[in-house]
Amino acid sequence: MSAAAALLGAVVAQSPAHAVMETRPADGSQHDYCLHSTFTTDPATAHTAMISALDGPTDMTALFRHTCPTGPRGNSTIDVWFMEGGLVNPDARGEYRCQVPVGSVCDTANVRINFPQIVEDGGPQPENREKTVVHEVGHSVGLGEHTHTPCAMRQGTITSTALAHRRFASSDITLINNHY
Repeated sequence: MSAAAALLGAVVAQSPAHAVMETRPADGSQHDYCLHSTFTTDPATAHTAMISALDGPTDMTALFRHTCPTGPRGNSTIDVWFMEGGLVNPDARGEYRCQVPVGSVCDTANVRINFPQIVEDGGPQPENREKTVVHEVGHSVGLGEHTHTPCAMRQGTITSTALAHRRFASSDITLINNHY
């Protein structure tokens, strides 16, 4: 086994079986989001993910604020800025990064999606785009990755078109509702 495979195995082995909260969840139960001018490949997926994953099954409210404002982030009411590309790890499918931490919560964050990598990784495309966006939205409300399947918080490409792979597990929903 190569050193990289051993490291990957160690990382995967550390993922819990069910939902966990990360260290810096969102700042409240209303989750406002916008689409940055770079997010052009599939804006409908961001809308679907926010509404279907958060607004329906959880006690959270997702509000679309259209185009992201300009100016300092600290003056913004936007919680999640959807952007395309520009990930720290160019081989990643998506990335969540808190931009304005306030105490133990995240006031404003970027969710970056790497559509070319999603295509390169294979699998059913509309479903993998949606799963990746839902996965990063999960991080934006404080969910960590886990190995429960099927679930959007399980890392990696999905090979099934089943809706359960693009939604939060019941343990994720319970954790979100208990937190917010």
